[in-house]
Amino acid sequence: MHPVAELSRQRRKSILHSEMKKGRSQMDLTREPQGLGKFALLTAVSCLLLVVFAAPLRAGTVTPIPVTGCGLLNKPFGVYLVANDISSAGTGDCIAIAGQSISLNFQGHNLTGSGKGVGVHVLNGTGALIENGSISGFTSGIFANRGVNQLVITDMQVSGNTDGLVVNNSQNITVSDSTFSNNLNTGVSLLNSSGGHFGNDQIGGNSTGVYLFVSSGFNFHACTIGNTAGGPNLNAGVYLNRSDNNMFTIGVSVASQGYGAWLVRSHNNRFDQTAAGGYLAGVFVGCSSTGPGGGSCSAEASTGNTFVETFGSATNGPGIAIDQGNTSNRVIDCSSDNGSMNEGSGTMFDGNANCDSNIWSLNSFSSANQSCIN
Repeated sequence: MHPVAELSRQRRKSILHSEMKKGRSQMDLTREPQGLGKFALLTAVSCLLLVVFAAPLRAGTVTPIPVTGCGLLNKPFGVYLVANDISSAGTGDCIAIAGQSISLNFQGHNLTGSGKGVGVHVLNGTGALIENGSISGFTSGIFANRGVNQLVITDMQVSGNTDGLVVNNSQNITVSDSTFSNNLNTGVSLLNSSGGHFGNDQIGGNSTGVYLFVSSGFNFHACTIGNTAGGPNLNAGVYLNRSDNNMFTIGVSVASQGYGAWLVRSHNNRFDQTAAGGYLAGVFVGCSSTGPGGGSCSAEASTGNTFVETFGSATNGPGIAIDQGNTSNRVIDCSSDNGSMNEGSGTMFDGNANCDSNIWSLNSFSSANQSCIN
């Protein structure tokens, strides 16, 4: 390897390792990410907002509309400004967005529910923007449904709901600099959706941090899933179920009782320069009764997934594990530990005879269940 490339690789690994050594309640990747990842994300968000809102602004036709309580926002290209904290005792939607290119700016105010209903429901349309506020006390803090396209969420704190953000049957979602913490079920749920970017978000203290079901094409970059805001997630930091072609780069994902990252019936996903910690396994691909923690699921396997420079940490199992029947996955230049935060002190596991078509190469660990893991 070229000396400069090797130095860069070692620096990236030292960053991840130093974060893991802080302990699961202290790890923080809020530092500027290497390369142009965050810059590219912010550029994409800026370009999207310019496309959506520039025309009416140039024409001088936008007059901000104050929001003082729950209601329907449906004026095309409307710019809505929340004027005060809002409380809702209802069981339905508090604020509903339905229309083209609608902007909702909370201006630092809080939206609070009584444990039921939806805080902000994006019903349909293209180009909605939700920013600069907090939402708590709802069944869903933010819910996007019915083919929503190009939704942008930035600088939001969504905490203390049943689910933080739920995106269903929608596409091209961009979320940045936001917190989804201490929600009873999930911090972020992406269901039957495709395409989107998450950057510099904190997702912790939920039962599951990030849950993808039949969803593809999402990129999580420099996200802290289970360390700072809210602390570790309970059962899984990241849970992919029947979800393909997603990417997690330069981030941390931690769960206190289950898996840092768990892949079930999911294909061609990539984890690059990430750290994943859990009680049963740091990274686990599969769900058979012979795998870490046991369990059962469909016979359909997870294939074609790639883990590069991923640090897997587990206190009661392997740092990185691939269950039986899950093949054609690659684990390259990764490391594991046993919960002691000593890199290379943990185990790696492959439940397939002679690893089948899984590739294990250039990894650092103390023990493995088969000699094909190297």
